[in-house]
Amino acid sequence: MEILAVVSFLGIWVSLALLVISLIKKKNRKKWASTMGICIVVFLFAATIHGMELNKVDSTDSSDSDTPPAQSAHEIEDQSQQADTEPVEEPEDEQNQGNAIGIDGTVSADCFDLSIVDVKWTTALETSLGTITPDDAEKGLLCIIFSAKNTTDSVQNVASIGFNAYADGKKVIPKVVVGGIDDAVVFVGAVSPGMEIVGHVVWELPLDWEEFQTSYIDAGTAVDSKQHFVIKKSDIE
Repeated sequence: MEILAVVSFLGIWVSLALLVISLIKKKNRKKWASTMGICIVVFLFAATIHGMELNKVDSTDSSDSDTPPAQSAHEIEDQSQQADTEPVEEPEDEQNQGNAIGIDGTVSADCFDLSIVDVKWTTALETSLGTITPDDAEKGLLCIIFSAKNTTDSVQNVASIGFNAYADGKKVIPKVVVGGIDDAVVFVGAVSPGMEIVGHVVWELPLDWEEFQTSYIDAGTAVDSKQHFVIKKSDIE
């Protein structure tokens, strides 16, 4: 899986370069855009499988640890009394509200701290390579420019497909958009320890959407962030 991830990651950059060339020559644009999209999906799939394999090894190691000694009746009684006095856990809905982060906040993922630099809601998005419009006339484009800082001591990869996003409770997938937007690059690539990438991600949403939320699944560990951004349409219009 590591080899597949490396090959697909290289494929992303090769496809991006060929797509830019095709945009200049105005030939085979859809072909290279589709190829880059496929490479991104394959890269995330390989990274996810590799992360699951690592988690499986960790869980196997933990299961081999020594079994704790049997407790006495007195210890069991003390634990029961402590359990009776422990506070009741908050309902799941309240916990989710505590993990909801607004536009001005920071989501701490497994390998990155993510924040929002800018949000755009439009039906015509200007990029360095031209104007992008929705494929569906009854939809608009939500463009979010993210800052992602690597919080680990090793090189980590980011990709727009890692955003686990929903519009009014329905799953939405990022749209493939090449070219820069307000000096922000495409949200994909390797990031060195302590460094950050400022990149854009675009989604096609219904014109009448009300609430958008997204967490982030790190490509290297396949772990979804406990926190998630929440953006209301009324806050950006």
